[in-house]
Amino acid sequence: MSIPHLSRPPLPGVLAGALFLGLVLLALNLRSPLTTLPPVIDRIREDTGLSDGGAGMLTSVPVLCFGLLAWPASLLIRRTGIDRAVVVTLLGAAAGIVIRSVGGVPGLFVGMVVTGVFLTVGNTVALLVIGRDFAAHLGAVNGAYTASLNVGTMLTSALTAPLAGLWGWRGAAGSWAALALTAALLWWAVSSWRSRVVAVTAPAVPGKIPERIPDAAAQPTEGQCTTVGRTPSRRPYVWLLAGVLALHLFIYYALTTWLPSIMADRLGMGAESAGAAASTFQILALLGAFGSPVVARLMRQETLLVLLAVLWTVTAVGMLTAPALWPVWCVSGGIAQGGVFTVVFTLIVSRSRDADDNRRTSTLVQGWAYTLSAVGPVLTGQLHESSGGWVVPLTLVSVLAAALIAVAVVLRTAGTVRTS
Repeated sequence: MSIPHLSRPPLPGVLAGALFLGLVLLALNLRSPLTTLPPVIDRIREDTGLSDGGAGMLTSVPVLCFGLLAWPASLLIRRTGIDRAVVVTLLGAAAGIVIRSVGGVPGLFVGMVVTGVFLTVGNTVALLVIGRDFAAHLGAVNGAYTASLNVGTMLTSALTAPLAGLWGWRGAAGSWAALALTAALLWWAVSSWRSRVVAVTAPAVPGKIPERIPDAAAQPTEGQCTTVGRTPSRRPYVWLLAGVLALHLFIYYALTTWLPSIMADRLGMGAESAGAAASTFQILALLGAFGSPVVARLMRQETLLVLLAVLWTVTAVGMLTAPALWPVWCVSGGIAQGGVFTVVFTLIVSRSRDADDNRRTSTLVQGWAYTLSAVGPVLTGQLHESSGGWVVPLTLVSVLAAALIAVAVVLRTAGTVRTS
């Protein structure tokens, strides 16, 4: 039976374009605060005396927030509504960026906690924006969203070290608050415009999230699981998605945090060169983000996930055994990171029957995944410190990449099961 389409009439083209720009700016800020510090981590350690494990915690703290606070963030979104939650996300992120740049070690960690708290809200609300305003173009918009996440991390990876040469690491890290404030101002203006348009066509119920994903996105297609009517926690498929995302995030954050240091230690690169090489890893995620929706037209999303997991394994093993070929591994890793994010986010939205189910599914998948993966940067940093090199940490990443292949294969099998 077809689910009735309860969404409002299409938004005007100019407004839809402005909302898309706002989504892109939101995405630019959702991961870039986490990649601001790695390019200048050596300066931070010299200035503050942080150990490798402590430096890894700077990335792990917000990732842990992404997991542990996903459920409170979901309730906040339900109470405040989508648009206010976006503005809160961006203003809070800006505050956290400033706090970590003006204090000592306590300021660093307090700032990262504040940043992590508000970016947690953004993780879920971004998918709600996509489901509400762009459900007719899920693949393309999810690709653009994922690409924007990586453009943000590329910008901070490439520019923070040169800026630190001019302003010091504190000034360079704090300057990125301007990007979040710009995005907050734009979203406030565009969402106010959207509210006026929607009020004329079909007034919303205050405090609710009534928009429903269109039938084409909500109805299972041939070969897909048809258990969407159950709550997310009772769907094995959703738990497998959480497992895929958890392994993916462990690998992603371990490499994102330590890739500049790996380049410097194993290849003798300077800080700026290592930061530029790490930014290459981030920008090449655009290949996966934009390419995945195209390839998904030729195969099932779950099959594509298996192929992307293989690319992650190639990347990890390549960095372990042949680091001099880092441009090749940056290509394979870039495709893998951008592609996995895009496919997982698309599956979350497309498997949800309405905005509230989207919110709950996204909360479960991202909450567990980020909680389990938060140990990545800390564990790899401690393994490096205890072993005196990068062989042991990269071996761990390689093993987990192989495990990702296995879970993706199980997910593909589960996706073919048809139940009543």
